[in-house]
Amino acid sequence: MHLLGLVLLFAATCYAVCLSADVVVRNVRTLGQNLGLRSFWLGIMLGLFTSTPEFLVGLQSTIDGSTDLAVGNLLGGTVVLLALVCGLSLVAERTVEVEPAFSRLELVTVACYLLLPLPLAVSGRVGSFAGLVLVGCYLGLLWLFAQGRRGMPTLTLQGDHQNFRLGAGAVAGLAALLVLSRFLVSEAESLAGSLGVPTFMVGLLVLALGTNLPEITIAIRAWRKRAGELSLGNIIGSAIANSFIIGILALLHPIVVPLGRSFTLAALGLVVVVAVFAVAAWSGRRLTRVEGLLLVAVYFSFLFLQLAQA
Repeated sequence: MHLLGLVLLFAATCYAVCLSADVVVRNVRTLGQNLGLRSFWLGIMLGLFTSTPEFLVGLQSTIDGSTDLAVGNLLGGTVVLLALVCGLSLVAERTVEVEPAFSRLELVTVACYLLLPLPLAVSGRVGSFAGLVLVGCYLGLLWLFAQGRRGMPTLTLQGDHQNFRLGAGAVAGLAALLVLSRFLVSEAESLAGSLGVPTFMVGLLVLALGTNLPEITIAIRAWRKRAGELSLGNIIGSAIANSFIIGILALLHPIVVPLGRSFTLAALGLVVVVAVFAVAAWSGRRLTRVEGLLLVAVYFSFLFLQLAQA
């Protein structure tokens, strides 16, 4: 009964996190549209804002000394985004054009950046230098995007009351996320203790799914409205934000990585997911339902292998 109560409480908190993140995203999206932000940059920006739960959970985990929970959440989040969220979206939508959203050079660079935390973590510790590398490469990616026929993001500043209300709504959502992240980390640690599994695995398999509910919501909405570029930009924006967040957390405090079988499987899963995603996008400059099914199959294989060795 105690375990069931923990699971229900954890699920309820994840749902509350999703609702709070949705408040932030809806306000930021409307504010960006009001200020004339292009669709591509809006997707990248939403990707960053939908990763707010991951950042706050990671920050709280670092404060509590549970950096393995943060690492599992962020690495698992990238797998969820590229395999499950993108895969299911493709199954529903059938095809999504990669060009003109992303060039082949950008896809290769994004894939390399998504995998960059792995070699930086082989020593079992991600320190300030590695964090600086991850943050610097993220800024370099944004520069590369700006060179790819898009230009730097520009805003048309307007000080009307609606925009102020939108900004206030986003701040309120962020405040709620800050409070909820404390509960979510505590509940994840309790759940790991009750199940007798490492907190890294809880972060990798459970928390990663819960904190990515905002991305799932955005992807479903965008594809239902046939806004494929926005949705793809949001998914990739959220995925690269995970590596960026690892860098930020490493700059604040060294991250201890729990090297072991679970981490090795997670690393291999991430490599396979990124490779399948990049090759699928590269092959025809579009993602199809078949490739979506392949990505979903890769995710459930990843899930099965992790649970089998638990």
